[in-house]
Amino acid sequence: MRRSIKRRSLIVGMFFLTMIILGLTQNPEFAYAQPQYDEGSKILNVPTSFLISEFSEDSDSEENITSIDLSLPSSNWNLTDLQVNFTDIEFNREILEIESIITGSYWSLGYNFFKALAVQINITEKTLIYGVQIYGFSINERDFEVYIEIRGFDSSKNAPTDEIIYDQTINMSGYGRAWYVQNFQNPVPLDIGNYSLVINATEIMTAPEKTTQYDWNYNAENPMNPDLYSSYYDKNLGLWVDGFRN
Repeated sequence: MRRSIKRRSLIVGMFFLTMIILGLTQNPEFAYAQPQYDEGSKILNVPTSFLISEFSEDSDSEENITSIDLSLPSSNWNLTDLQVNFTDIEFNREILEIESIITGSYWSLGYNFFKALAVQINITEKTLIYGVQIYGFSINERDFEVYIEIRGFDSSKNAPTDEIIYDQTINMSGYGRAWYVQNFQNPVPLDIGNYSLVINATEIMTAPEKTTQYDWNYNAENPMNPDLYSSYYDKNLGLWVDGFRN
């Protein structure tokens, strides 16, 4: 009986020993693929990058504007696609005042006066001109062709050029001192820049009737736009004088 017990103890002991040895021999070796491997914490760092596309939606209502500013959620955004949907858009005419102060002082056009007068107009955005209003009056009006013109602007002389962009006969019937509306037959498209508004009375200079006169109000004391230039055509020199500020 004692021999049998010892044999069983030996067999059991060998079995546990075998299991321990197998467990040690089957423990796998770790292969370190990157130098960022942290042996202490058993963490393998694999650097990579991801491309993430973001989008933003916004809606708003604006009135009386000429431009739109879009704010990005972050300065790091690289905008690659933009979709804008405009609804209920309306464009209305507006009046640009160059000078509306009535002073009682006038420039005169006629046989004994100026042949043509001009004032600079500054267009700050691409636009259509439908007409102008001029304050003045006429004396002894006859069937002479006096023209209202839009011309180019010579920035070296601050005076009109010979380029006539648009012209038509002036509306200044003898109703006394008043605002006279010059409705253009067709809207005049103008790009950003400087132009000249001209009253051209050349035909009066050669007419036998020498009493016809057109007077155009001007403000030399406190003009609304003191940086704009005026000029007149010197009939003796046959040219536009260099522009001057009122």
